[in-house]
Parts: sequence; structure tokens; C-alpha cells
Amino acid sequence: MNKVVQLVNEWDAFERIYPDARIEDFCRYYLISQRELQPQEELFGGFVPPEPNAYLMKLMGWIVGIFSLYAQIALRDLNLPQLESFYFLNSLKYLGESRKTDLINANLFEFSTGIDILNRMTKAELISERTDPSDRRSRLVNVTPKGEEILNQCYQRLSKVGQIMFGEMPEEDKRLCIQLLRGVENRHSTYCLGAKNKTLDEIYNDMVTSRQNL
Repeated sequence: MNKVVQLVNEWDAFERIYPDARIEDFCRYYLISQRELQPQEELFGGFVPPEPNAYLMKLMGWIVGIFSLYAQIALRDLNLPQLESFYFLNSLKYLGESRKTDLINANLFEFSTGIDILNRMTKAELISERTDPSDRRSRLVNVTPKGEEILNQCYQRLSKVGQIMFGEMPEEDKRLCIQLLRGVENRHSTYCLGAKNKTLDEIYNDMVTSRQNL
């Protein structure tokens, strides 16, 4: 079949199902549908979740777990109290001197957990702290020269972890994954900070029911 005719037929079939879809939606759909025709390796030892949301959450959680394992191996001989210390150092690198509360929120940690991490980092001389001159009740933290040096080593080593995990993945696949997931991050990164004291049903109503009613 002529390739142009085949593409038009595929678009026609897609548009019948999704009449309001955009061209870029069709492109993603077609790419994914073709990939699914290729032989797939068995995941999770065959214990695959029955629906896409659960499948995606399990896949992402599993990948994050693998990254955490490799990252701990990569950084274990550095003077880091724990892996999470890297996240705080990295945030301070780009945010600059920050209030403890703001830094903890930026990394989506519970306050008590974040304070414990920051206290360990202060003891290890990775960060310094001082009283906020504009609010004597708050403390400001910043990266020390020692913390900066260790952070640069973290970047070098974690770059190798990235190559280990995704080095064989085609660049276009990486970019597609980023495009597909960035909306999820944008939608939830700010909302979730204010959701700590909400119930699951309240969060569901905010993020699902209200969207369905649009």
C-alpha cells in the first residue's frame, strides 16, 4: 500500500475515535501503536497490573527504585549522610540561599524528615545556616565549599548512572517520554504541597472529578 494512503487511513481511523484530537496526539498514538506490535519483554516477572494507570505507576516506581540502588552505589564513598542530601544540595545550587521550609517543600519532603536531613548535612559541613534577618524565627541555609565540591562529584557519578540506565534508549524515545510526563509533573508538583492535610477523596475530587466536569 502507498505509504501516504496508509497514513491517511490511519489518521481517518484515529479521528473517528478521537474527533477533537490534534495532529501531535495522532503522532504519539501511531508511534505507540507501532511499538506495541514489536515483541515485548516480560516485566515484573509476569505480574503485570491489569489497567494502564496501575501499570504506569508500578513501572515508574520500579525504575525509581533501580535508580536509587545505582545512585547509592555511586555515592556511597562520598561524605553524604544519605542519598536525599544530594537533592537538597542540588536545589540549593540553583535556588541559592533558602529558608529551610522552602527547601523542604521544594523537594516534597515532610517537614520533620527534611529537618532531620538538613541537620545531618549541617553536621557533615555540607551546608551552613544562619538566622534570617527578615524573620528571626526562620533559618537560612546555603551550600558550603565542601558541599559544592561533593555536589560536583555527585553530578559526575550520577551522569554515569544515567548512561547505565538510559544509554541504550534512542534519543527520540527519551524526548517523547519527557513530553508525555512533563504535564503530570506540572499538574501535581504545586498542588501536592497543599494536599498534605487533605483526604484521598478530597484530592480525588480536586484532581479527577473537577476535571471530568469541565
